[in-house]
Amino acid sequence: MRILSLTFALLLFGLALHAQSDTALLRKAWVGPELAYLNFDQKGYSMDFYGQWPQDGAYTLLGDTLRLHKIRYYGEKKTLYGDGDFLIKRLTTDSLILVPINWMANKKLRGQPILYYKDQALTAKKDLRFDSLVLKSSHSYSSTPTMEIQINQKKQVKFSGLIYVIKDGSYTDILPDSTYQQLLYLLSISELDHLKSWGQEIHDDKPLSLQIWYNNKMMLIECRRFPMVADKLEQLLFKISATTKLERSSFRSL
Repeated sequence: MRILSLTFALLLFGLALHAQSDTALLRKAWVGPELAYLNFDQKGYSMDFYGQWPQDGAYTLLGDTLRLHKIRYYGEKKTLYGDGDFLIKRLTTDSLILVPINWMANKKLRGQPILYYKDQALTAKKDLRFDSLVLKSSHSYSSTPTMEIQINQKKQVKFSGLIYVIKDGSYTDILPDSTYQQLLYLLSISELDHLKSWGQEIHDDKPLSLQIWYNNKMMLIECRRFPMVADKLEQLLFKISATTKLERSSFRSL
């Protein structure tokens, strides 16, 4: 009996270690085709799938099953809520393969039989040659900023803020090298060649316009909300006026 008890205890210990290992591997940002995005951390998950509304929530690992709690599916007549179960076909440091195995997961994926993801860090565009960018945000119904920020390859930044901004007025300066390098990295992992809006109608959010000139071409996206694959890029650009010392200038655009 003691041998059986010890064997059972060792089995449970091994399963616990395996679960901890899977959780550690899972906790990162994953990118799939068509701007599909999954991010896991200690608090929960964030998901963007084929132009449906981005969402977040809690998740649970049950052996080789990943359960995303309270996922939403926007049907033609009503919104459905429920837990989506996915079989983890593969989980390594650089790849994640998920298969929907219950009704809600299949509805969310709209019948797609399998999802292939890779570590977002591995998607970095190594041949990126950044020239400049312009981000504009206009005020809508909520307390969102009316602002414009321009950045070029010489690290020059121009900022103009009007409503609900940290700095009101016009400013220019040179970005710190650490901020500029972070910008280049986030640009490299933001799927610039494929970035697009989904035509979402969000009436209480900020209309955004982002133009990026790189590799002798220009990318333009106009939307109410960026795809989540570019979330960190958006956050950095909106924080620059707060994190960078800027000098007042006569710059005006908006």
